[in-house]
Amino acid sequence: MPAVQLSLRDLSPTEAITRVVEDGASRLERLCEHITRCEVMIEPSAKRHARGRPIHVRVRVTLPGTEIVVARHPIDDHDPQSSIRRAFEAASRAVLSYLRRRRETRRRPKHVDEWNNLERGSA
Repeated sequence: MPAVQLSLRDLSPTEAITRVVEDGASRLERLCEHITRCEVMIEPSAKRHARGRPIHVRVRVTLPGTEIVVARHPIDDHDPQSSIRRAFEAASRAVLSYLRRRRETRRRPKHVDEWNNLERGSA
């Protein structure tokens, strides 16, 4: 997988944020070797709270023929590292779901789909 593209809006880059993003991207790479691009956008929420501004994280994973976008909207989490981890966990689940669906459609022979369509039409 090529290098991860990290965009920070209204935040200063820290070593901890960069490390958490790289760890999440390497986990995604272990799940699927066909990932061609991974973009991460991190920004504080527009809403202000008494303890500061929660963090909004968006992860965009590009695979051949599709793109998976996961956005983690701030709940009450003001810690960027945990928000980033949760976003990458959601991205991992989305990639696994995509791979599962892709496998199921590849395994199913055409005649099974045709048979199912005939059964639905006659019912």
